[in-house]
Amino acid sequence: ASKLPHQEEEVLARAWSAAARRDLAARQGTWPDVTDHDRLQAAFTECEEHDVPVRQGVEDHWVVKAELERRTGLRGILWFTQPDVWHAVDHGMLELNLWHPTTANVAPGDHLLDAVLSCLARHGLQARFDEGRIEVAMHWQRRA
Repeated sequence: ASKLPHQEEEVLARAWSAAARRDLAARQGTWPDVTDHDRLQAAFTECEEHDVPVRQGVEDHWVVKAELERRTGLRGILWFTQPDVWHAVDHGMLELNLWHPTTANVAPGDHLLDAVLSCLARHGLQARFDEGRIEVAMHWQRRA
């Protein structure tokens, strides 16, 4: 019996997925025991413990604004979008947004900014504030 066109596409898609999983597994074998992504997650955990929630891969700033409107007692919120993740994958740099509870962006000399930059540094990540965002030098090596 011959396969219908959609069945051939499904078989091809499964083969591509299996090949991509094998490729990822091979690449993960070359990664260090602790990746930049691991360090980033540890820094994010520390931020959360200090009333600075982190929203990873959000759709847009409206999601973050809505969360700030729902919650009280926060020092700020740290966030980034899916395109920011792809920038880290492709270019080795993740751009983070850091807002006060009012949705005001942090600025140089801001205590909240200094605290987050120090946190990132404690976890072995180089970061700097440039043009309204925190630039973190990192490779997005997230284990599957």
